[in-house]
Amino acid sequence: MKFYIKALMFFGLLAMIAYIGNQNLANALWLLFGVFIGFSLFYGMIRNGFLEIKSIERR
Repeated sequence: MKFYIKALMFFGLLAMIAYIGNQNLANALWLLFGVFIGFSLFYGMIRNGFLEIKSIERR
């Protein structure tokens, strides 16, 4: 779970950088929401074994 939290913090930082560059809060919030949904789906697929990628925390 630590990897998931670190990744979400990283994407949140990217969204903050996008907001500073764009000066449009609505677009930055939509970007963060889309990234959160996409990454959650991707992480869930890795955890459930739909993708043949070994999860990083199962080392």
